[in-house]
Amino acid sequence: MLQVTNKAGTVESSAELEVQAKDFPPKFSAEMKDQRAALGGEVTFTVKASGHPKPTVTWQFNGKDVASIGEYVTSSDGDKYTLTVDEVKTEHLGLYTCKV
Repeated sequence: MLQVTNKAGTVESSAELEVQAKDFPPKFSAEMKDQRAALGGEVTFTVKASGHPKPTVTWQFNGKDVASIGEYVTSSDGDKYTLTVDEVKTEHLGLYTCKV
């Protein structure tokens, strides 16, 4: 706020500043790593990805989205995204992909 005063009086002026982030494409700051897990154990794949607006993350197993498969758990915290298999079985062996 700006205030200007003289012997005849006082006036004030104020304005708000809105800062808009510039859009930028998604990118990985940490990519997935190959994993090993024991049968019946748990395995978690993790990536870090950023972008503006915040990217949509899709997890795939052997080219198919895992969103509709109940044995996979996905989560996010800030720019960290994870895919967890709670109980590893032989049918979980394959290629896991994260797309942003």
